[in-house]
Amino acid sequence: MERGFYIERCRKEGLTIKVPGAVHRGAVHDAIYDDLCQCNFSERATRAVKEAIDDLLNQNVEAVILGCTELPLIVEQISPPPHVVLIDSIDAHIAAALRPRGAQRALEV
Repeated sequence: MERGFYIERCRKEGLTIKVPGAVHRGAVHDAIYDDLCQCNFSERATRAVKEAIDDLLNQNVEAVILGCTELPLIVEQISPPPHVVLIDSIDAHIAAALRPRGAQRALEV
């Protein structure tokens, strides 16, 4: 999260990016590699991701990027508030890949 891949690209689009605190980043990392990558959708993993999202909500974010392919697998268990926009990084990559060079919108499929 802190390496800048998303941050720099989003800043170029005029967006301000915030990341969860170090404790939450570590807990999400552990949840991904210790649980979700093993198809173990544990309460611990769900709690870690939910707490990280809550940390971001406390920073008044408008959207949360689920920046790992495993994170969307537990979205239903998290039950985020309805006003929170969750962005699936896979969907975002696919939309970008389908966008013709220079176009503002992706191709319809």
